[in-house]
Amino acid sequence: MDAKTSLLPAERRQIILAEITAQGAVRVDDLGRLFDVSEMTVRRDLDILESEGLLERTHGGAIAVEAVTGERRFHEKDEVNREAKDAIARRAAALVADGETVLINSGSTTRHVIRRLVGRRGIRIVTNNLAAVADLPEDCEAEIFVLGGRLRTSSGCLVGDWAARLLDDLAPSRAILGADGISLKEGISSPIPEEAALTRLMMERTRGPITLVADSGKIGRVCGFRIAALTDIDELVCEFESPAAAQEDSLGPPDEASARGGRSRGAAGASAGSSLANRPPWRDDFEAAGVKVIFPGDPES
Repeated sequence: MDAKTSLLPAERRQIILAEITAQGAVRVDDLGRLFDVSEMTVRRDLDILESEGLLERTHGGAIAVEAVTGERRFHEKDEVNREAKDAIARRAAALVADGETVLINSGSTTRHVIRRLVGRRGIRIVTNNLAAVADLPEDCEAEIFVLGGRLRTSSGCLVGDWAARLLDDLAPSRAILGADGISLKEGISSPIPEEAALTRLMMERTRGPITLVADSGKIGRVCGFRIAALTDIDELVCEFESPAAAQEDSLGPPDEASARGGRSRGAAGASAGSSLANRPPWRDDFEAAGVKVIFPGDPES
């Protein structure tokens, strides 16, 4: 996109919205160069758009927001971003030490985590994710404990008072949890009240770190039922432009990015693309909230 130097404020804000819709996030410094205006002007535009509920401000920019009013069936969700979910699951599983008891909730990303953990002897997995347990191999090494309760066939999980009562007898060392919505201001959320309540109870019962696993499409989404504040999470494992992926993307020719639906890499576009890849605008805010952000490409400690 060429620099726009003579736009009315309303026109400038429309372009900002188009950018954030296409990219999912924008940075103040990139927009300042794009429009040839001061960063103060850009921040004012972003503040106005946030007041209208059209984006969510971050430390160095803004992210898109999306209201979620329903849910997909679990087998449909499992087909979305499979490669990203498997990379997230592989990195999250590496955080689990031998001998740990891990609480894992419902969801397609956590389903991948369970698949990654079941081959490890000495690990105990406690879950309400019946869909994940149903298709496990016969030669599982990990111990699997399934919470009882009422079956929600749409999400393939167990919920209700029975599941909650069983959690009262547990003191797990770690929780690995998925969520449909992750917002800097609204925290983590679910479109289903029973699943939100059970996930909240899992967090309360966990005496060790709480790890959130989610693909980057969940960032900026807000569902109807709040689970917890962002500050209640210890770690986020997310695939949003790992260093290796960012480097690979930056090597592509300008028209290749456009062909994939990405931003055209003109002078301003190249700068915006590279800065977003190297440091997502929301990362500073997550870390300021005490959440360690981990990419699948990050080295294992």
